[in-house]
Amino acid sequence: MDVVTALNEAVGAGLVPAMPRVVGGRYGLSSKEFTPAMVKAVYDELLKDQPKNHFTVGIHDDVTHTSLSYDPSFSTEGKDTARCLFYGLGADGTVGANHNSIRIIGEGTDNYAQGYFFYDSKKSGTMTTSHLRFGPRPIHASYLIRSANFVACHQFSFLERMDMLKAAEPGATFLLNSIYGPEEVWDHLPRSTQKQIIEKKLKFYVIDGYAVAKETGMGQRVNTIMQTCFFAISGILPRDEAIAAIKDSIQKTYGKRGEAVVQKNFAAVDATLEHLHEVKVPSQVTSTFDIRLRCRPKRPSLSSRSRQKSLPDVATICPSARCQWTARIRRAQRNGSAVTSPWKSPRGMKRSASSAASACWSARTLSSAPKFMTPIC
Repeated sequence: MDVVTALNEAVGAGLVPAMPRVVGGRYGLSSKEFTPAMVKAVYDELLKDQPKNHFTVGIHDDVTHTSLSYDPSFSTEGKDTARCLFYGLGADGTVGANHNSIRIIGEGTDNYAQGYFFYDSKKSGTMTTSHLRFGPRPIHASYLIRSANFVACHQFSFLERMDMLKAAEPGATFLLNSIYGPEEVWDHLPRSTQKQIIEKKLKFYVIDGYAVAKETGMGQRVNTIMQTCFFAISGILPRDEAIAAIKDSIQKTYGKRGEAVVQKNFAAVDATLEHLHEVKVPSQVTSTFDIRLRCRPKRPSLSSRSRQKSLPDVATICPSARCQWTARIRRAQRNGSAVTSPWKSPRGMKRSASSAASACWSARTLSSAPKFMTPIC
């Protein structure tokens, strides 16, 4: 509006012979990012004989139909730029370790480095996402990573709650912190995760970071362990130089906390490479469960205690193998006994039987199912 007003005044004052065509629009609606793909869509629209005025870009406007279509896969980042995503848990040290990685690469190599860290206001106990870029040329990307060539998941439970590999590009590397070894981890992955690993031909690495942390006295903090894995896999620095740089960073970061803390971190770095394994990816999907097939929270309304006692085992109603655990919990509730839930909260705290049952209780309409049961699987 300011541009149109200025031009109109210039035409009235005789400074401009005629009013030029002015096309404008809006971006950033609904807090959407403004990416190079959206910029390209704007320029493509301007090349038309009659470009759309008062357009919107970044959202799908199905009401006024003013939005511009764009190709989300379009990118201006070079192939020599490393784009890394790290998914961690608040207070597990992932963000601090990635800060150190940026300093190591920015100061120890000729590469430019950029980092952006996204986390909830509660911080501790919530998921954190680290967006890191490294490359030989200056980085001016003021937007999040949409296509990553390195993805690290520091908490195995995240795989069951969200699509971890959505942003992984074909041929990328996937690093997973898992209690399952390289021979058995594949059978515990969700179906969609297995499918993406196969279709995108990802390099799959796994490490039991908690076992290493326990052996070296690190408790539940796996940040140093996962940082060492990143440098060992990515090849940004030679392995010996990377380990030396990590230990120097540990000395600077934890030196004030005492020599015992520093030595524990050193021991974790030395023990990491022995536990890091590359997983041989099968040629087909074998998992029987998926992220979208998990039971959603829904509790049936029971009119009387007797109806609750007559509740059949969930394992005979729901085909999901996970609901066999729910059956055990429901039986324990009826008997009034205590049972440890197989599910854990993000912070590792064990849920009570009642909360676990209400968080994962479902049924399918079978001949043996009561009428008040609703199929929600």
